[in-house]
Amino acid sequence: MDANAVVTHETFNCCVCGKPTSFTAFRTPEYTRDGVTALNRNVMYSDGTMIDGEGKGNVNDGTPGIDARYTGYNWTKAVCDTCGTINSNGDGGDYNYNRNVYKLYDCAAEFMEDLDESVSYEYADDAHHTKTVKGGTYCYFCYGTHHTEKSSLERHDLQRGIVPELAHQRFIVKDACPLCGYEKKSYTAVKSVVANCQTAQIETQKEQNIVRSEWQKNSQIRINGRCRPKKQQEVRGDNVV
Repeated sequence: MDANAVVTHETFNCCVCGKPTSFTAFRTPEYTRDGVTALNRNVMYSDGTMIDGEGKGNVNDGTPGIDARYTGYNWTKAVCDTCGTINSNGDGGDYNYNRNVYKLYDCAAEFMEDLDESVSYEYADDAHHTKTVKGGTYCYFCYGTHHTEKSSLERHDLQRGIVPELAHQRFIVKDACPLCGYEKKSYTAVKSVVANCQTAQIETQKEQNIVRSEWQKNSQIRINGRCRPKKQQEVRGDNVV
């Protein structure tokens, strides 16, 4: 375990020296094949020894990321930098005292940090892509890591672009999703676009003529050298010049 351990220097009370001294601490996260700590099987020490220091059990270890998951516990041993005694940071009565074995400790909640989330998108079909969010937590003492992954189906975020292809007398209409890379194309002939523009111009001209006509009907007319509304002219009976 030493090769994969996180090494720190901390101060503990050494039962051999009889005073607080500097220790070199070794911690490595506990990974088991079922993700459940060996403590649930009453195994306390890395050589399989039970909590009472007698009998052997199965630590059920495996390879992280392949066939084992982090349990939320870590294996720890400590060596006094003054006298060199292993695991003398207890009362000297534990099984691991002066033995080169690790003991299980809980990774407390206050030691846990959030991993940065990563988001990826993958094409699913012509209407959707799959969004995957990966994250998790890790212990900043032993670096044991809980990974999380959540996937959901979302509609494409299509953005339209039009590219002229005058050599072929057409326009290319591209609808693309920048998130997953999905793209679809359609083609429109230049003649069709010109015809649509002409139709739009005609309709616009018709609307302008209607507005102009209504404005003329309701505009003020000039009476006796002064401007008065048509309604006033009809009420007073003035002559129209």
